[in-house]
Order: sequence, then structure tokens, then C-alpha cells
Amino acid sequence: MESCWAVIDNRKITQLRFPPGDRAQDLHKEMGTNHYIINEFRGHYGSNCNYSWHTPGSYNFAFGRSRYIDSKGIVMYLTNALEELRMRNRTKDDKDNGTLRKLCFITWDSHPEERTLARLGLDWFSEPDIKLLDLQQHYLRPMASELMARLELRYKDQKPQLRGDIKNAGYSLTNCAGNNAVFHLEILLALNYTKPAYVDKLFEGRRV
Repeated sequence: MESCWAVIDNRKITQLRFPPGDRAQDLHKEMGTNHYIINEFRGHYGSNCNYSWHTPGSYNFAFGRSRYIDSKGIVMYLTNALEELRMRNRTKDDKDNGTLRKLCFITWDSHPEERTLARLGLDWFSEPDIKLLDLQQHYLRPMASELMARLELRYKDQKPQLRGDIKNAGYSLTNCAGNNAVFHLEILLALNYTKPAYVDKLFEGRRV
């Protein structure tokens, strides 16, 4: 079991002095991540899960360090991280008026996030300054890995998980919730900076 979010600050990237790059890939380095693995579920892999359809990849997080926490601390860690984001990079006017930053949560099928937060007693999405955006509802509609392939965004690790195991190189990183959090932002940025001329190609299932 794991929890993660990836963050990019719109107020910060609008002040950058360099272009976003092809498919906004130069903005990827501006992301930050918080990835937590729950101690009670350490050692849980797809290979030893009782459900064949469940192939968790919590230990394949590719965008930073993971932190181990106890399940009883989940609410505290999530709440503290949320409050830190709402206070981050506020203007003088924000501080003088006690205004918090507005947040937008990017998901691919928001139901798991909504159910999990409800189970934890966290009613974030009813707050007026917190918005929920479900990329699965985007008019392009394919699953995340397919859309990333069309956009030519990396979602596979070409290195073998075991030394010398070349046969099993190129495995998907999408089975890790932490990687998915980053991928959602990469998709959003790429779509935002996609030239109108390429939209038809995306609709036709072609790469851009």
C-alpha cells in the first residue's frame, strides 16, 4: 500500500526564464514528490499477492525517494503536506489577507482517491479552493499508458529489474501509484503545450 502526490507550482513555472520544451519536458524538473509506503504492507509484491490482477510496484518509484510510515500516521502526513502546499509561495497580499493557495488535484479516474480520502475522514474536495480534475474524462479517453505512448512520454524502464535479465527489461512503471502521480502531471503538461496541428494525430491514435 502506498500514497503519493506529485506537485508543480503554476505560480513558479510562469516566472521561469526558459521555454517549456518539447511536450513540456523541460518543466518536469520543476515537479516535487511525496511518496509514502505503509509499513504494515512492506514486502507486498505482485508476485506474492493473492489476487492475480493486483500487481503493485510500490518499490519501483522512479522520481525520488520513498518514505516509510505507519498506517496510523497517514492522516497526519497527508494533512501536513496539504497545509504546506496551501501556504507555499504566497504573495504579500495573500499573507496580509490570510488567503491560501488554490489547489487542483489531477487524477486518472478519481474514484480511488475520493473513496480513500472519505475512508480517512478527509473531506478535501468539498473545500472551495480545492479542485478535482479527472484526466480520464479528457476527450482523448484512452488509458494512461496508451496516451503516454502517443505523446512519446516515458512510462517504461528499459533496465532489467534483475542484473542480466535483459529478457524482462522494458517493464511498465504504471503499476506504482507514485509513478502514476508524476505521469498524470506529465500528460497534463504535454496536452497543454500540444500544438493544435497535432490534435488530429492524437485523435487518430497516432504518435506526436
